[in-house]
Amino acid sequence: PVEGGPPRMASLSVAVNADSLATWVLPALVPLAEQFRLDLHREDQDHTSALLRDGVVMAAVTSQAQPLPGCSSTLLGAMRYRPMASPRFLARWFPRGVGAAALHRAPVVVFDRKDDLQHAYLRRRTHGRADPPSHHVPSSADFCTAIRLGVGWGMLPDLQSREPETAGELMDIDPGHGVDVVLYWQQWRLQSTTLDRLAAAVAQAATVHLIQPPSG
Repeated sequence: PVEGGPPRMASLSVAVNADSLATWVLPALVPLAEQFRLDLHREDQDHTSALLRDGVVMAAVTSQAQPLPGCSSTLLGAMRYRPMASPRFLARWFPRGVGAAALHRAPVVVFDRKDDLQHAYLRRRTHGRADPPSHHVPSSADFCTAIRLGVGWGMLPDLQSREPETAGELMDIDPGHGVDVVLYWQQWRLQSTTLDRLAAAVAQAATVHLIQPPSG
């Protein structure tokens, strides 16, 4: 290396869903950033394991519990999502409450074309009868902003929606019908202090921020 040049740093390649990255994973990785290069791949939690399977990353936050060949799988906890909207949007599109007809008409915000959270909620609440107009906003922060501004309703994690909800900018359109997305940590099954440190940092943050299963 050139004298005085940047030091060589090992790379940590991790696949993470956008909401986890925006709310709890990135802060957990900050202490490692001084010693390792972070190579973060954003992908839907139902698809992050494909990047691990293909060897693109060494670890992934995923909704898949079954470990991939050559990998280990550890439960992290659950992120709770609730259908949220601005008060003005709620008053306009759901004046008589949430029902199949209203859900079929009311615009919905979807992260991207792999994001099935909103439509999974719709299938459950309307028995598959709702197909509302959809807006695609593929950024976690902008997705929340679009809902707050009244572009449509959408499923937001409590980690992201609590503050604007407390401020009166967001409301739960259908209390009691949230969805818990259970997340797992999968990584290559290797003896590696680097992977061990990475896994420990993520697991510790998950214990603080994610819903944990009841003990015992």
